[in-house]
Amino acid sequence: MSCRATSEPKGTYRVEGERLIFAAARLVSWDRFYGATSPESIVEPYPYGSIFDDAHYVLLGSQLSLQYTTYPADAPVPTLLVYTRTD
Repeated sequence: MSCRATSEPKGTYRVEGERLIFAAARLVSWDRFYGATSPESIVEPYPYGSIFDDAHYVLLGSQLSLQYTTYPADAPVPTLLVYTRTD
């Protein structure tokens, strides 16, 4: 199945120790509901405040682990995302 919709905060980040500080500047979204060639929607400044307030990272060998909190049903859930570098 192809992508039906996307929503992505865009901005910058910085590292402080093992913390990642995200500064979202805008929200870029697209929805196939409006047609396959519909333009992206850009909302600037980012309308939802801060994101990933408690994000931490660990880099071990070829793996980058991100630890942060998500709120899938209005309750905080500790979340771990692991990226593996492949060459």
